[in-house]
Amino acid sequence: MSIPIEERKNAIRLSKQISEIVQLIMHYFHEDEQEAIIRFYKSETYNLLSAYDTKTWWLSIPAIFDIYKTEIDTGSPFNSFYVLETYN
Repeated sequence: MSIPIEERKNAIRLSKQISEIVQLIMHYFHEDEQEAIIRFYKSETYNLLSAYDTKTWWLSIPAIFDIYKTEIDTGSPFNSFYVLETYN
């Protein structure tokens, strides 16, 4: 059974976005790659990004990173300007 083309496109897009966000996490929080990956994959921001129907993937990398920083700073990505603008 083959994977539908749309699923493959989404997986590639998500992989690229995660890679760029992890680089920003490493730089901003002075973490090594493994720790940055683990922290991001455990975040609610990652859950929003990976859920296709939230359309968070449509936002820019800096916007998604801002959502992540907001989650780290406040405990919730839903406090981010970008999330408030996207979901309200």
